[in-house]
Amino acid sequence: MNEQTSQPSRWKRLARRWRLVVGLGLLGSLVHVVGPGELLAVFSRASPGLLFLLVVLLAVWLLLGAANVWILLRSLKEIPFLVFLRVYAVSWATSLLLPGQLGDSTQVLFLRRYDVPMASSGAAYLIDKALSLFWMLAVAAAGLGHYASFPWTWIAGLMVAGVIGVVSTYGLWRSFSRRSWGRLESARIRISRLAAQGATFRHRRGVLMLNSSNTILKWVLLTWIYQVAFAAFDQEIGWFHAATYPVVSSLVGYLPITAGGAGTMEWTAVALFGSLGVPAVDVLAAYLVLRAILIGSAFGVLALVRLA
Repeated sequence: MNEQTSQPSRWKRLARRWRLVVGLGLLGSLVHVVGPGELLAVFSRASPGLLFLLVVLLAVWLLLGAANVWILLRSLKEIPFLVFLRVYAVSWATSLLLPGQLGDSTQVLFLRRYDVPMASSGAAYLIDKALSLFWMLAVAAAGLGHYASFPWTWIAGLMVAGVIGVVSTYGLWRSFSRRSWGRLESARIRISRLAAQGATFRHRRGVLMLNSSNTILKWVLLTWIYQVAFAAFDQEIGWFHAATYPVVSSLVGYLPITAGGAGTMEWTAVALFGSLGVPAVDVLAAYLVLRAILIGSAFGVLALVRLA
């Protein structure tokens, strides 16, 4: 029995390492294409003031993300915002180390330590993800349609993003158990409880509207964040492109190919912003700075949680 249970774990460890290798390989190949010397030269002229502004804006963006899920969860189970913020921050930090962008679903497991049922936390997380993905699909379709200048690409963008959404949802279901679903009866019970919690939101339209409004606010803030990131390297991008192209690259990052979407997001962004005439080295610099700030924040969050 031990041998049977250890085999899947071994494969999971190999898969995580492989995704890390693939992500580093994609990033390394992109650095090679743009030129390491050119990339260092771009970094040397970055604006310190704008980089600091990025840190502040990303912190606000993280708070909005936590509030978005908490708005839904508190209608199912009372939990102080500061307690939830701690769980959200740890799960978000974990998401930077796991395949795609599914790691934040670990908040469902972490919340069990505070007597929050998995059905309640899972329903809140799934509904928040569903509403966010719906908005991202619409924005990404608009961006792809404008990028290729053909109406059919809007439909193609929705189809591709829909597949990514299915993969993401499947990953969430898998994360509800440390092993796997196991027996079918256990899976049926979990799904029925989750569905029952989710169905209660039919009578909580005000909460859903508040969550949706906050989702749009997060998107507006993210648009500003990318404009500031490019401006830090003397590149100006229009509001529409800052609002849509990063969303497209983020959706690509949902694919469980690399850890945290490393490499896949950057290559997609270089292709999209390259159509505007933005040099690949500047696009890569902006994305690497954002990733570095996020990773640094993740380690900071984990360190503070350990000390707390």
